[in-house]
Amino acid sequence: MSKKHLQLRKLAPFFVSFFGGILLFLAWYPNGTTVLIFLALIPFFYLSSSKTFHPLNLFTSLFFGFFLFHLLAAWWMYSSTIAGSLMAHVFNAGYMAIVFLTWAYVHRFIASKTLQLLVIISFWLSFEYLHHHWELAWPWFTLGHVFAAETTWIQWYRITGSLGGSAWILTVNGILYLGFVSLLERKYINSLLLTSLAVSVVFIPIVISGQMKSGSYSETNFLNVLIVQPNIHPQKEKFAGMSPAQQLERAIKLMQKDINVNTDLVVFPETMLIESINEKNPESNAFIQTLRNSMPQNRDVAIFTGAFTKKTEDWAIADSKALITDSIPFVLYNSALLITKESISIYHKNRLVPLVEKQPFHRMMLPIREFIEEAGGFFGSYGTFNERRNFQLNDSVILSPLICFESAFGNYSAGAAMNSGFIVLITNDGWWSSSGGYKQHLQLARLRAIETGRWVVRCANTGVSSVIDARGNIQIATTYMNEETISYKIPIINKSTFYSLHHKKMEILPLLLSLLFGGLVGFRNFWAKRIK
Repeated sequence: MSKKHLQLRKLAPFFVSFFGGILLFLAWYPNGTTVLIFLALIPFFYLSSSKTFHPLNLFTSLFFGFFLFHLLAAWWMYSSTIAGSLMAHVFNAGYMAIVFLTWAYVHRFIASKTLQLLVIISFWLSFEYLHHHWELAWPWFTLGHVFAAETTWIQWYRITGSLGGSAWILTVNGILYLGFVSLLERKYINSLLLTSLAVSVVFIPIVISGQMKSGSYSETNFLNVLIVQPNIHPQKEKFAGMSPAQQLERAIKLMQKDINVNTDLVVFPETMLIESINEKNPESNAFIQTLRNSMPQNRDVAIFTGAFTKKTEDWAIADSKALITDSIPFVLYNSALLITKESISIYHKNRLVPLVEKQPFHRMMLPIREFIEEAGGFFGSYGTFNERRNFQLNDSVILSPLICFESAFGNYSAGAAMNSGFIVLITNDGWWSSSGGYKQHLQLARLRAIETGRWVVRCANTGVSSVIDARGNIQIATTYMNEETISYKIPIINKSTFYSLHHKKMEILPLLLSLLFGGLVGFRNFWAKRIK
């Protein structure tokens, strides 16, 4: 074989991986051709089924395709922070490559094709479960999120959550890969049968979804909500250029144009109040007093707003690692506040953005602290501890607060919504100079609505504010980068979905299966060596 042919042979896996990365990107929401997702993993199955198993070479080729996908599907992140985006994409592509690398090793010891497919599904879902719970949690690119713009396909997410979508994708890709192999081996009948099976597996869940979508809810309790989108640019105005008082004044003026006698709740966006509020005595804060005074005095209108809060004492032990050493030590929180005439309730954002709102593996990262801070990251952490997860609005209405990045975590949203009547999601959404980020973020909220069976009130600062019904349909929305309000009558739903009730058990199952398969293969190899 000539030198040129040898070079082409070495590059062949990268061409295959490149094709997979491009297909993933072309399938990705919000503007992708979603059906391509059922083909996009076939190249990675092909690479991982190679009979010549070279771990480093395989990992490198797999990583190339997954990194290309992240680079193209999340190009918008680089307009905010190049270093943070690059690290997120390198890590996430690496995890995905490791899943297929592990499967490439394990599946060689399993004769059954069906069992091989079950192994890769359990491995991948275990990765996605872990990616929701560890220090570098960043589940934005959970495979099942790809259907965010095709909510008519996935009404059954109220049973399985987005991990069910991931399993769906892997199953179809795996069957089609087996059909492709049969075709290469000239087993045409077998190939046709497998392809037909894959098509059935695609369409049956869509048909079931259509049946679920045709049902009806019987809401009897409603809440009149006013959403305020003040359009204060995070980088040019919010944290530079406008004082806290000027920002609040703009939002209040906008609110007062549309508040009426029916308004029950006014919602302002994330970090509306940027001067940190001491949680020891929040009632004395001048900005909270201003907000209260701006409401109609003859009516009990509640206020939901984003804010920075702090504790100078009595912080939870879990927040000790977030302690900021100053003349008076304190813990800082990215918070949501529910303000009524009688009380102020506070929720702390629990799912923080790695490298931006928290520093994972703090001691290990100390040598590159200066680099992270210069790139716009926060070398430290906000506090996250909450005694209570939801807000009690009145005797009959409980709401679930979500702050920005938390809407990427289906399991977290589901656990909170189980005890509430609707979700209020607040965000900034103006960190990027390109449109991809805020569009993807908006679509994620549609998934959380389906999974929880709750209406979502989404209030953005510079993004898109909206009202999303319990089936993931956007009922009304503002335009990007515009001062606007939305008035809407929100139905209160108290019946929990199957996923909300059982999501913890369902997510643990793939992890247990992965441990079982890994243990069986390990025992097999150990026993084989012992009897030699």
